[in-house]
Amino acid sequence: MRTDEDIKRDVEYELKWDPDIDPSDIGVAVKDGAVTLSGFARSFRQRTKAAEDATRVRGVRESPTISRCGCLWLTSGLIRRSCARSLPN
Repeated sequence: MRTDEDIKRDVEYELKWDPDIDPSDIGVAVKDGAVTLSGFARSFRQRTKAAEDATRVRGVRESPTISRCGCLWLTSGLIRRSCARSLPN
């Protein structure tokens, strides 16, 4: 079984080498093999690619949870609220 630190390092490595991603915009946390991505996505494509990159890493238990980062991030692949409702007035 891989440690959370190993998984985190490998997810960060995947993000670093993806030309569509700016890894300085995305944070990675791992607990019991479950990955949480946070940060800012410049586009929906970046958000999707970050999740795909994390899913490729051996030891990731499930699809990554993506916490709210900018208005483009989704949580667990589901839209919890629209961008307009999540931004302050």
